[in-house]
Amino acid sequence: MKALRRSAAAALLVLTAPAALAETKAWQDTLTLPTWLEGPPETVPRIEPIHPTKAQFPYVTYPYSIRLNFTEKDVSELYFALGSALLSFRDGKSAAPSVLQEGIAAAHSKELKDRLVSVALPPNPSPVSSQAAPPRPKPTTPGETAEYALDLVADGKVVAAAALFTVENFPRDKQPDSIQKAYIEVQLQVLRNDADHLNCADALRGVASIGAGETAVPFTLNGFGALMNGARFQYYLGAVENLCGKAKAARQRWNQVARMKPEIFSPDFSFPVVAAQSLAAKGKGPKIQPWLDEVSKALDSAGGTAKGTLLYSKGVLLLAMGQEVPGLAKFEEGLAIGAFEDGARAPDSGMSRYLSNLVLWEARKTDPQNK
Repeated sequence: MKALRRSAAAALLVLTAPAALAETKAWQDTLTLPTWLEGPPETVPRIEPIHPTKAQFPYVTYPYSIRLNFTEKDVSELYFALGSALLSFRDGKSAAPSVLQEGIAAAHSKELKDRLVSVALPPNPSPVSSQAAPPRPKPTTPGETAEYALDLVADGKVVAAAALFTVENFPRDKQPDSIQKAYIEVQLQVLRNDADHLNCADALRGVASIGAGETAVPFTLNGFGALMNGARFQYYLGAVENLCGKAKAARQRWNQVARMKPEIFSPDFSFPVVAAQSLAAKGKGPKIQPWLDEVSKALDSAGGTAKGTLLYSKGVLLLAMGQEVPGLAKFEEGLAIGAFEDGARAPDSGMSRYLSNLVLWEARKTDPQNK
């Protein structure tokens, strides 16, 4: 389609060139031609070449069927059809994301945009998580229970995840950082879930008290300050406030996030620029490409857990740029790192795997085909 626009622009320059060798002006421009899908061709060839005097279309000089059945489906539908076709062929999968992304950018309605996104992100669970992983055994240790709670959150079962944190499952008054991190992450997602369902009284009350702990679960009373001060955590607290009508409080929090400088191998890395984008006026957001370039450079030499976290950050940055299809593909790629291998998880089986799963679930939740 881009080639068609460039050809049209070149033709326009030739047709409008002056005949005399006077002062000549040249410029580069784009002319977008409307394009529609066609229906089936006519089954009976027209007879114009046989009887030129009866020709309805005198420019026709060949006895082949002519397509006149144009539909009302426009250019976005063409991207939908082409992207779907490419995804159906093994050799076309690498080209499909760019085609679908161009179609998303050209879509003139939310309905068409949602259809294109749905092609790029099938409604079924990721084959990495559903086919490669054997049935999960019931958790028997505090560490397994905390990990299971995160998996429940990434499957949309936030209430069930929060219910796992009991004194029976976590009897000791001190737990390792991984369990503390899982607990406070689940509490954050409870608030997001409340805000999403417009249960704002509980959500805002939770924002004010998060980290205070529960008397019935002793290890939660030791404080979570460092775990709650990260850019991602604070950004989502601001999102809860914003969704519940506390825009001023949200902007104050996002201002603080935008000034943070997380290290590149942290899942917090991308959130300062995301916060800056949330604060900016429409069309005046920050430049995200330098952040993306930095992550891409780090990925060239990264491995293990670091690679999974960098892929998560890259996916977040691509989504912030409006590139849904390649962004979601990075989260899928991150899941492949945490897949089961011979019954055991690969090295990156921690937070980045959970974070990628969570984003993909949220994308499916907003997909109209899954409602």
